[in-house]
Amino acid sequence: KALYEWEYPKQLLYTQILRDKIGDVIAGAASLADAVDNAKDGDTILLRVGTYQGGVKIEKSLVILGQPAGGKMPVIEGDGKADTLELKMGTLRMEDIAVRQLQGSRHALSARAGTLVLKRVSVDSESSYGFYNRGADVTAEASSFRARDYGLEHQEGSLICNACTIAGSGKRGLSVGRDVRKAHFVDARVFDNGSNGGVSIAGPATFERCHIYRNKGTGVWVDRGVTGPVRMADCKVYDNIGTGLIAAGGEAVLEGLQAHRNNDDGLRAFGNARVRLVGFSAQENGGSGLDAYARAEVDLQGGELKANKEDGLSTGGSARVVLKSCRVSQNLRRGVWATGDSRVEIDGCDFSGNRDAYKIGDQASVTGRSVPPIPAPQAGAKR
Repeated sequence: KALYEWEYPKQLLYTQILRDKIGDVIAGAASLADAVDNAKDGDTILLRVGTYQGGVKIEKSLVILGQPAGGKMPVIEGDGKADTLELKMGTLRMEDIAVRQLQGSRHALSARAGTLVLKRVSVDSESSYGFYNRGADVTAEASSFRARDYGLEHQEGSLICNACTIAGSGKRGLSVGRDVRKAHFVDARVFDNGSNGGVSIAGPATFERCHIYRNKGTGVWVDRGVTGPVRMADCKVYDNIGTGLIAAGGEAVLEGLQAHRNNDDGLRAFGNARVRLVGFSAQENGGSGLDAYARAEVDLQGGELKANKEDGLSTGGSARVVLKSCRVSQNLRRGVWATGDSRVEIDGCDFSGNRDAYKIGDQASVTGRSVPPIPAPQAGAKR
């Protein structure tokens, strides 16, 4: 104990001396760019609270640590003539720093290659893009992203986001491109973004315990040409102006997804989308709880489609839907509305409490075991 009591104050004193020494070195630099240029590979740069001119390119391994004070962080600010901060190669770690772009079309933060680690970093841009990843391996923790148009564009490389906020962008919050190696989001919040919606996915992506809400367009859009599987576990998509989640193609596995109070459908699948839902809940949406048409294939294992303003389940085209152990109730129009050449297979579901349990077109097919029983085809019907 005595050794600890002696060593700990000594360690604090040594740490403070080191911080002061590094601070003196940076204070002697004409700008942050000069400090970066003069730093050696592996050096640490400490930034006290203040505003530092951006337009900085990094091609070495560095650590840039902010020293917050009085509830404020150091700010690196761009003037729109270049990206505020650009990682071209090496490893960059940043903590407790705000990165801003004031105007123009350049990014606040971009990464072309190397490794980027962000912890408690705020990225805010009055240009088109906040953060743009062109090929780096990025890890972000407790960081935030916003831009005039697009908050976070992950187009190549890998990205792991833990407890990040993507909010307030004028067009879209988050995009995952076709050429990414990895996109993994845990405990993220994506909200209050513009008419292009919260999240657009064109490459492989995984979301865990994420909330996507109050966006002015679709909550989540899975592109028809998506290049890899989309997985969501225990996520909530709610209060969006458009549909909660749209799957226009590819493969999606959605476990424990809640799609509630969206202005349009809770979930819509079309094109060649293949969607597997486990424990799915769609409630109080302005359209149908689940809408599948064209050539979509949907497998719903356990869940609830409840109190939607149109149908619990709506199918059309040549869609194929399997429902097992589901409750479809209190929808204002029908439990199931099947049209076109769609096929619905039901196993152990309850359709009680809808205005009409079933409405089935002549070409459509609804079969299986449910309560109330599925009506037999009318004479002359082709199903």
